[in-house]
Amino acid sequence: MLEHRKTDYNAVILSQDSLFVEFLTQTHSAIFSNISIKHIQAVELIAIYQFHYLLVHQSSVLDFYNYIKKTGSISSDHSIYFFLWDYPDYLQAINSKNRLNVINLKKPALKILNEVKQIVKPISSKEDVMFENLNLLYKQLAHLNYTACFTETELDLIYKLKRFSDNKTLAQKCNISVATLKRRLKIITEKCDNAKSKSEIINFLYENYVLIP
Repeated sequence: MLEHRKTDYNAVILSQDSLFVEFLTQTHSAIFSNISIKHIQAVELIAIYQFHYLLVHQSSVLDFYNYIKKTGSISSDHSIYFFLWDYPDYLQAINSKNRLNVINLKKPALKILNEVKQIVKPISSKEDVMFENLNLLYKQLAHLNYTACFTETELDLIYKLKRFSDNKTLAQKCNISVATLKRRLKIITEKCDNAKSKSEIINFLYENYVLIP
């Protein structure tokens, strides 16, 4: 899917051929639904965006070659793939320094799409990774915080409550009487915001990361 108003992408497509871009990103959008793609026509924009894959269409190969000659080299941070009908002689200069990845546009469309699908994979941005790490840390702290509210005996009952709902079976698994079970469940219920049922207890414990799915 094409993205706007951001600078970090899984892939950038350098192409003067808008039909090629439409073929990749719109006609077969389901294939790339989890991949952020930016289409550029001006080769200088490569320096503006952060990306992992650069897809260069035949229509922009000469512009790209001249850009490389001007700037010096290809960044090792990028995986570059050329979509070519024909292999221009001037690309040999690039190929002598960098192994070129070429996708033949003479192949059937579905084969081209399958190759692209194998190449371009969703990659989390630095911001996404940081957010995921912070979210994981929050869950871990919440788990420690709420778990500390329960005794070991109560936690043992809680973990069994996930699997056994009727009081008789639950009491047997905890090696206690049904009357003792009810007393302990009452205490747990109060700690779970006065939940009205066992299912509400379980939901509360999941929401507060005492129980982890």
